[in-house]
Amino acid sequence: MEQVLSQFDDAAKRLEGLYHQVLESMEQWRKQHKILIDFSREVVTQMSCDGTGAPASLVPAVPAGPGPARERERIDSDATQPACDDAAEDADEDYDADPVEVEISKKVLAEDMPDQPSIGSEEHTQPAENTQASQARLLLPENRDRLGKRFAHYQMHVLCQKISEYDAAGFDLGRTVEELKADIFADLERIPDTEWASSSRENVRPTAETKSLQKTLGLVTHAHYRGIPMPSKDTYHFRSLTRKILTLGQRLAENAGMDFTATSIQLNKDLRSKPHRDKNNKGPSLIVGLGTWKGGETFVQDEDGPDSYTLEEDIPHIGERGRVLRGRKHDIHQLRQFDGNKVHCTIAFEGRRYALVFYSIGRSYEQTPGLARVFLQKLGFPLPPADFAAPARPEFDQLAWSAVEGKAVEDQPGRHVPPCGRLQPPSAPEPPNKRPRVEFTEKDDQALKRLKEDKASRPNWMVVASKFDGRFSVDELKTRWDIIRER
Repeated sequence: MEQVLSQFDDAAKRLEGLYHQVLESMEQWRKQHKILIDFSREVVTQMSCDGTGAPASLVPAVPAGPGPARERERIDSDATQPACDDAAEDADEDYDADPVEVEISKKVLAEDMPDQPSIGSEEHTQPAENTQASQARLLLPENRDRLGKRFAHYQMHVLCQKISEYDAAGFDLGRTVEELKADIFADLERIPDTEWASSSRENVRPTAETKSLQKTLGLVTHAHYRGIPMPSKDTYHFRSLTRKILTLGQRLAENAGMDFTATSIQLNKDLRSKPHRDKNNKGPSLIVGLGTWKGGETFVQDEDGPDSYTLEEDIPHIGERGRVLRGRKHDIHQLRQFDGNKVHCTIAFEGRRYALVFYSIGRSYEQTPGLARVFLQKLGFPLPPADFAAPARPEFDQLAWSAVEGKAVEDQPGRHVPPCGRLQPPSAPEPPNKRPRVEFTEKDDQALKRLKEDKASRPNWMVVASKFDGRFSVDELKTRWDIIRER
């Protein structure tokens, strides 16, 4: 009888695990669907802003079903709003884009895009309406490789000579693994906390904190680059540190007999991550720690594991407070391999603890621009193979080496802002009577907090603004939300 009860208990635990996996899959489907909806809204909004009446065939078809039908209604209602430069604001929130990255993407998207590369040719006098239509066409899926190339080249042009004063010094390839560890630890210690502070990865940092100490090197995806994977700004700012860390990872993996492929590196400083699943990882991740700490094992859920972890709070799609997870604790004083798609977290620790996580992104990886891939490979990233949409051309080698060495990289020939006489996209009309400033009340703060923390619907800012009956603009609500989060 006891054996039967034990088997029944094991089956119940497995069923519960499957239930949470189904919930997580539904959440991933919802996020992917939202990306499609945001893209559709971007095209519709661009068309409404230029007033050209472009054909509806430019807008991707939205799948049928009750959820998408509601989203179609949102497209119809939101497309009339004057938000041409803000359509993708709520896409991927895992990575908090730096203002420099936002400006790079905005400049590329605002540029004139004629078919002729020559600026001075007579053919370069096409009507402004055609220019705006070409910008909208550039956002379509079949043109994403062209858009990615433009992003990558302009990003390299802007950032190639910008190196952080806290970047590591050069290093001798002949140094031992332990010497490399000591060097990298000293390099990380020199970076002040103000450089580490980030509001990214809300699902990882402790609930009571609005920021944590972390950096991402290598490929990232976010809405401003329209979901096209691009090197992070910190990859350029910390080129020498990135090469050191990749050299260490390669050496440790070879010594441990592990395969070493990675598109990205996550650096965490003294971060006790709460239980979570990585949303965009593909394949196994590798983790190693640097510093002097006690405790701090990485717990990874495994129904057959010998260890357990009790949830300290309610976490959506993982469990309620008090639920006991089975799994394994990994001591990261040595290189460890784990599956980031499984629930994992950090056990409490004391002391200084840096975690270096090597992982590969999954979503849209094949859309990584060729120039970006060559640059990362020159830094030492062992990128996994894929059926890439854009080739890595031979001329990218010299550009990438120049960027790695901190030399200037010229912008693409023929790229420019619209010349004098070319109409710019029309701006939103000013209201005839500017409304008086309205102060936020405690009730308004509570309503805003409730809307933005609604993980089920995650409304975009235009929808949030509509809930306040037009009393506050989107910019005012964003500013207020930053103040609320900092409290």
